[in-house]
Amino acid sequence: MKNQKTLDLLQYTIKDVTAQFAALKRENYRKGPVEDKRFPNDQELWHFRKMIDAYDIYMKVKWIKSQDWFIGISFHENEE
Repeated sequence: MKNQKTLDLLQYTIKDVTAQFAALKRENYRKGPVEDKRFPNDQELWHFRKMIDAYDIYMKVKWIKSQDWFIGISFHENEE
């Protein structure tokens, strides 16, 4: 729900969000790796924040180690 609300606010498509994840830089990093409690031996979570169109956006990435695959799982306005 939060993710979709932010996509609507920014008038973003999934392609736009994917481009934002691909453009993350070191200065966007906030914390991680954080163990994924559901899959502690294979997955980590990484947290980022980025200003997009004057909105402070929280972005979370999951890394699946066994497949060396990254997935963006959160993209919404920062709540802190």
